[in-house]
Amino acid sequence: MKAAALLAVFAFLAFTAPVSAGTETFADLALEPHPGARLPLAAALRDETGAPVSLGDFFTGNPVVLVLEYLRCRTICGVVLGNLAEATAVPPSSAREHTVLAISIDPRDTPADAAAAKAKYLARYSAPAASAWHFLTGSEAAVRAIGDTTGFHYRYDRASDQYIHSAALVIAAPEGNVAGYIADLELTPATLAAALDTANAGRTTGPLQRLLLLCFGGSASGRYTPLIEAALVLFNIAGMLAACGLFLWLRRHQHR
Repeated sequence: MKAAALLAVFAFLAFTAPVSAGTETFADLALEPHPGARLPLAAALRDETGAPVSLGDFFTGNPVVLVLEYLRCRTICGVVLGNLAEATAVPPSSAREHTVLAISIDPRDTPADAAAAKAKYLARYSAPAASAWHFLTGSEAAVRAIGDTTGFHYRYDRASDQYIHSAALVIAAPEGNVAGYIADLELTPATLAAALDTANAGRTTGPLQRLLLLCFGGSASGRYTPLIEAALVLFNIAGMLAACGLFLWLRRHQHR
């Protein structure tokens, strides 16, 4: 529930106020869904063994979950990947044939980094499940083409040595078109299974509004950006108000 509430606060802030850290504006980094868009299947990448591959090599008749992230991330990327790994391991999503592609947006990430990340996130899962996961790296141009097609915008922040980007899963149909998105930090197996079923049937979800849930932990000094600070403050205020309301409700009913 905490993640869902925080997500709602982020969405509220994205549409009601300018978002900035210092003099930098983040509005252009909102997820911009492109349901039905054709992915650049010829994009040249490398898998975790260092072998050259293309994006299209992984479209073999099953839906594909794309996660655009970077392996040095210290904030939401790990949460998204961890939740996805857990959701794919249990029913009903575990019964759906699918492929997961974790594609790094940082050209500094290497196949060795990708192999270490795959081992980290999939250590607890069986070999068949792990074989459906691929951690990919590539050039700035190749990965940027995938991001632009899916509406996943990002940029590098030199001061903090981090990539600022939205946090969402892209669900692609077996033929290589964008079928939908999941922008939910509390991913459930049922939600994932429904998205995979939609993609497998060749359907797309309705167009979503632009959503700004940023993966950007803070500046080089370790402080949160104003967006995250505001979200945390609002969440804490809401929590205190809820606690006060519950306390008053209990007192009222105890005296009846």
